[in-house]
Amino acid sequence: EKFIRGAGHEIGVKRSYSKLIPVTKSKKTYRGKIKVRDYKKEPLADGAAIKSGDLIEVRLKVDSKNDYSYLIFEDFKPAGFEPLELKSGCKFEHGAWVYRELRDEKVVHFVNSLPQGSQVMSYRLRAEIPGTFRILPHKAQAMYAPRIRAISDSAGIRVSD
Repeated sequence: EKFIRGAGHEIGVKRSYSKLIPVTKSKKTYRGKIKVRDYKKEPLADGAAIKSGDLIEVRLKVDSKNDYSYLIFEDFKPAGFEPLELKSGCKFEHGAWVYRELRDEKVVHFVNSLPQGSQVMSYRLRAEIPGTFRILPHKAQAMYAPRIRAISDSAGIRVSD
């Protein structure tokens, strides 16, 4: 259970976790006032404590030195966490089309083209099982060019009942 430092060749990945705190806001529409649910994001540090049932947003920031094609981003879920989304599928997110696949042990993002610069991908998890967990590093690589790869830092999280 040692800390694993992130590294990369040609691309870099940074993963961050934020606790989502529900906030209700009033919004004016042409039909009158309505209540809208929004979330306040509270960043979580390595080893942070949360409660079972809390919502977590995972943000993956990818920095690339060049334009690349056909990349895969595998983010291993912490034990006891489940994604909020129920179905895999394609989504336009932060300026790029991303195909997200929900698997038992990880969430996988496929990107057909990654332009030079920064790209952000995000998804939400719910903490379900109490315990202290280590989170494996995020793994990124080009599908047809194995030299282009990166991992993020590992992390830890504590879930209480």
